[in-house]
Amino acid sequence: MVFTRKTIRNLLALALFLGITFALTNCATAPDLPYYQKSAQPNTFDYQSDAPFTQYIAETKAYLQQNRVFQNASEQAQELAMVAPFEWQPDAACTAKHKRGILLIHGLSDTTFVMRDLAAALSQRCILVRSLLLPGHGTRPKDLADIAYSDWVAAVDYGLRSLKQEVEHAFIAGFSLGGLLSANALLDHTDLQGAVLIAPALGVNMPLLTWNTTWLRHIKDWADVDPPTQAPRYQSMTMNGLAQTYLLTQHFNERLQQQGAITTPVLLIQSMADIAVQPQLNLDLFQQKMTHPNSSALIYSSEPAALAKFPGLQAVNSYLPAQRIVNFSHLALPYAPDNAIYGAQGSYKACGLHVGPVSDKQASDCLQGDNNWLGEFGSEDETKFYPFQRLTFNPLFDAMVTHIEGHLQQ
Repeated sequence: MVFTRKTIRNLLALALFLGITFALTNCATAPDLPYYQKSAQPNTFDYQSDAPFTQYIAETKAYLQQNRVFQNASEQAQELAMVAPFEWQPDAACTAKHKRGILLIHGLSDTTFVMRDLAAALSQRCILVRSLLLPGHGTRPKDLADIAYSDWVAAVDYGLRSLKQEVEHAFIAGFSLGGLLSANALLDHTDLQGAVLIAPALGVNMPLLTWNTTWLRHIKDWADVDPPTQAPRYQSMTMNGLAQTYLLTQHFNERLQQQGAITTPVLLIQSMADIAVQPQLNLDLFQQKMTHPNSSALIYSSEPAALAKFPGLQAVNSYLPAQRIVNFSHLALPYAPDNAIYGAQGSYKACGLHVGPVSDKQASDCLQGDNNWLGEFGSEDETKFYPFQRLTFNPLFDAMVTHIEGHLQQ
């Protein structure tokens, strides 16, 4: 059976409530394996320093090499390249190499891999591209147990200070948690030329339930424990990782109310089918608080006509039946269709609870099928979109990049 968004959200709310209850009463722990343990060494890079970004990259790579639990021991170099911070110089044909630069920020449990398709596209458009690895990421998921959101904020602040020393026009772009961190940075770095917020976690889904992680983290380490199946990101999550994200949403929104508005030009990119963040909240904050006349929004919706009335907003139809796409998921937006892992022919397939409870047969049909319907959620009519698989790439990625490039040229 496949469910509508409202049904899914109710089920997820119930699942989270039951999960919280289970966490309070169950004493199970993660397997006694290195992947579920903290790194032996702390990351000692000083984000308050003025160290060159090349030094930051080198130190972080060395730290990853010593502390990451690699999914495949024979492919350590490839995994390290996926997750490590990076700097990509503009295309060799560019005459003015350092006029524009952008800092890319990944999401919770992600690594820099989630921003690499966008980075590759922008570096070909004469933009210096840098990407941070947020503290607690890229090594092993237990490293998120002791992180404070102020650590993430400090890392982003360092990245922007470093970038502004190298370019005439500095920009920032972030996905999910990275979008939240980017928006928060705009309240301090008012000299930035622009920002791109991709499905930003300005508010997490089900905030009243997520709030419980702020106290559960003191008595329970894990919110979710799963085996590692994707090299670029964690599949397990600590209570503290969720709690710090929630606390940062509260911190940001309090600051935004105090300051009144974000005056930097912002491009909001959002799917209205997103079940990880709050699409309507993002749209409301964009309309009410992102006041620069050059701010705009690119919104993917299966009902784009309903959004046409809003100024500064381009609504794009996300129902693409010829490609068997129902709507766009949260995960899909930053990945190109040719991404080796999450692309149309990628190695990863998501067939499971994100679309509501599924039977073994439904999961098997999805995993084995090569003609699935794709999206964030399907329909209550289980015969309408079946088998159903989560969309993990943006079929309109090139058009999105063109939209971003236009924003960065203003």
